Amino acid sequence: MIQNKEAIPCPNCNRIKFFEGLCYYCKQREFRITIESLNEEELQLMQEDILQNIDEMDKWGEVYKNFNSLVAYRDINTSEIARAAFEKNIFYPPVIYKDSDAELQEKLIATLLDPDTKYPSQILSCLSQVPSDRVLDVFYELEQHPLPWRKNLYVGPARYAEQGGWTFDQEKNRIQLIYPTCYVFIVDESANQSTKLGQLLEEKCPNCQCNLMNLMRIDGTDPRLAFLNLPGIITIPTCPNCCSLSDKTLIRYQLNGESSMELIEPYGDENYLTEEQLKELAERQYVLSPTAKPLYYPCGEEEMANVGGHAYWIQDFQYDDCPDCQQKMKLLGSVPLSTILEGLEGTEYIEICTDCQVISVLHQQT
Repeated sequence: MIQNKEAIPCPNCNRIKFFEGLCYYCKQREFRITIESLNEEELQLMQEDILQNIDEMDKWGEVYKNFNSLVAYRDINTSEIARAAFEKNIFYPPVIYKDSDAELQEKLIATLLDPDTKYPSQILSCLSQVPSDRVLDVFYELEQHPLPWRKNLYVGPARYAEQGGWTFDQEKNRIQLIYPTCYVFIVDESANQSTKLGQLLEEKCPNCQCNLMNLMRIDGTDPRLAFLNLPGIITIPTCPNCCSLSDKTLIRYQLNGESSMELIEPYGDENYLTEEQLKELAERQYVLSPTAKPLYYPCGEEEMANVGGHAYWIQDFQYDDCPDCQQKMKLLGSVPLSTILEGLEGTEYIEICTDCQVISVLHQQT
């Protein structure tokens, strides 16, 4: 037993902690590796266990953790689990319903169209995960002709659709809010790639005088990133000190790698980062994963920065409007700040308007 909370380094990564065994980050990494290593029989057994314990799904315990990890790291088909969940009126997490077949979609829609339904918010969230034309038709109709339960909701169906990474305009045109391919950043000190994460710069923050960093440097000419349709290099300069102390950071970029940044309503101008911390930031080397990952990979147990795909929203999904054209911006990626520097809190969500060449970096934390 540990006395007086003595500091103990993690046996894997040497992070200081105050308990025996692996640190939180290494435990999550080990769990991810375990899920990715499951053979087909083990994978099937875990899914059967989830089905047998479906009543526990919305209690944030082992069943939820296992399901969430199977979706994130193995991209399982959720149709059977969704049918079992619906029979028990279980609607969380909404991603359960991402692979709902046409029959189950109609059951969800029928529940939603009941003027006296008890679950309008939950069903809207679940159907947002099913970007079918049928769901779009229903959401659009409910946006135009609300049912009585609408008065009890803060937002309408178009906003709920954003939870699934899409929305629609007044003419019922579908608007995609995420990219259909996902890559993550991995530690690799030997690799030399042009797409990088957390690159320290000599330029100083105009607000606190801390060194700026390129939160991401994206090489759109990399064949892996062809899905972004960015024919050049973009940089996303932010302040590692102020990014978590501001509403957001606006970036105006060019495809030659030049960018300018503007902090929106910073909460103060004091620099809390030391030279030692900045040195640590500069020494961390992250590069793009060699292969694409499932779209929900960033939503798994291990915190990982990503380009494309979904993001794990700490608070609630949040798609900014472009300050120039007022259209919805598209999620380019996300960066948990602890991945680039130990001690930083929260996640930066990077959203882009390619028409106006504007990027909005939003911050969320608990």
